[in-house]
Amino acid sequence: MDRMITLPMSHYDEETEIAITRAKSGVSHATAKKIVTLVRKLREADVCEFSPTLRASVAIARVFEDGDDAWFNQTCIDILSPKVGRGDKGNVDPAGVIRDLLNNGGSASGHAARPDKKTGFRELIIASK
Repeated sequence: MDRMITLPMSHYDEETEIAITRAKSGVSHATAKKIVTLVRKLREADVCEFSPTLRASVAIARVFEDGDDAWFNQTCIDILSPKVGRGDKGNVDPAGVIRDLLNNGGSASGHAARPDKKTGFRELIIASK
């Protein structure tokens, strides 16, 4: 009978994540830092069903086209939204969570509470406190 042992491991520090993202994708240090910072902010927010890993940073960096914010934003939404999930009650808008991070420089502010809309990042942070 085979047995499996699960070892909990923490994530790399920020500079190591930036270096790995650059090495695997060829993007500039500034671009890698922007991507890694976004992924780390989402990870630290503790609103994800599945915590995004370094793999998400590398995936975003590999398809990133320099200078095109719309393409970059959509790439981040496409890659990171599945990590957020829909919430316990299906009331979380994963794309809204990512948009909040992108539009507010990585902060949780700026997503107005709208009871008729799906929950965004700001509401998740408020609800978790």
